Amino acid sequence: MSLTPKVVLDKKHFVEEAAVIVVKEGNKVYAVNTTNKAIIAEDEDATTVIQSARNALTPRRTWKEKVVLKGNFTVNSYILIPSYTVLEILGKITATTDADILVVPEGATAVDIIGGHLIGNDNPNEAGAGVKVDTATDVRVLGVKAEKFGLHGVWLHKSWDCEVAFCEATDNRQHGILAEGGGRNFIHDNNCWANHRCGILLENNDIFDIVKGNQCWNNEHVGIKVGSKCHRAIIANNRCNNNNFEGIDVEPIAAAGEYTFGVVVEGNVVFSNLWHGILLSGTNVALGLFDCVVANNYVAENDRGRTQSYDGIRLDGAVRKCIVIGNRCIDNDRYEISIESALAEDNMVVNNNVIGTDHVAAIRNTAIRTLIKGNAGYVTENSGTAVFSGDGSNKTFTIPHGLAGAPKSWRVEAGSEDAKGDKYVTADATNLSVTFDTAPPSGTNNVILVWQAEM
Repeated sequence: MSLTPKVVLDKKHFVEEAAVIVVKEGNKVYAVNTTNKAIIAEDEDATTVIQSARNALTPRRTWKEKVVLKGNFTVNSYILIPSYTVLEILGKITATTDADILVVPEGATAVDIIGGHLIGNDNPNEAGAGVKVDTATDVRVLGVKAEKFGLHGVWLHKSWDCEVAFCEATDNRQHGILAEGGGRNFIHDNNCWANHRCGILLENNDIFDIVKGNQCWNNEHVGIKVGSKCHRAIIANNRCNNNNFEGIDVEPIAAAGEYTFGVVVEGNVVFSNLWHGILLSGTNVALGLFDCVVANNYVAENDRGRTQSYDGIRLDGAVRKCIVIGNRCIDNDRYEISIESALAEDNMVVNNNVIGTDHVAAIRNTAIRTLIKGNAGYVTENSGTAVFSGDGSNKTFTIPHGLAGAPKSWRVEAGSEDAKGDKYVTADATNLSVTFDTAPPSGTNNVILVWQAEM
């Protein structure tokens, strides 16, 4: 079909490298071949025309061809995007039903979805997503804004090697971005805010993902959550703040066989969340959560309600062989770092900075075989030289050890001739008390004690 005067297309309608362009003129939507300017389809129903544009691409191709949607469209059903397709959206697509808008179907590969503002019908029944990638591979979702969907803004379902980047997901009834049942996905530089559940959720065996450089804020649940069997994920350089649960939560569900290991949480800025800043929780006693690393994060002012109920970084439940290292934790309302479970074992809390005063305590540990060492603001080992003057009658000399609690081991040696007598040492949360069998003789600075103590 040749062009007729009822639709006038000039240079502004055409996008470089597009095979087909879909435009709206008046009440009608047109799909136009950009090579010969022929109208492929025309209808008042945008969904029908967009599907016709897709069908006009080369069948069974092994190279990418582009369809461009230019303008604002209303659709009443989902739009399938097949393999080797680039869909670029210059405008808005609004859904009138609770269906997904853009669907990459099972088995598809090499699909790019670029740009556009997708608006759901805000379905209270929690159905419909802005973009659903369903059992596909090598799909890129770039620069899309998705809001007011009954489910999620972007949904990677059993999909592998996908990229979601530079997107905005807001006011969706479940999650901003959900990746489940696949893996090796790269979710970066997105803005996920004011969603009714999580900003970003990895769940149900989605493995080897990288979640990096995202902003997740003001969500009703968690900023970024890592769930069951999401092994060896990297959660790095994100900003998670003002969420109504945790900023970052790594937590397999409480069911037999559900566990997670090898997650790295590094370099994130996590502040002003209502609950904990960063939570690692293994609720399954048999497996739980293990071999994770929480490193070099800035964690501040969590427990936003100032209830003294939540911590900066918390390890809870069956958490094993995890490392908390190099973090700066400040002004979290209860503990800066806590390991609060008799089920937790063989964890390390080392070389963190927990200096501050606006908390109940810097570090709390009730777990088994926890190594706590080298944390600024929570002294666990100390040493020094104490100098006293004997008076010939005083047998007991008190040395403040400066530790965060009572030491488990200590050593006191004579540093002068008059301190060599037989003696014994006791310790409490504040002092070492050295008691001589015979009082040292009178003198000035003649009783010198060299000491070490460690919690």
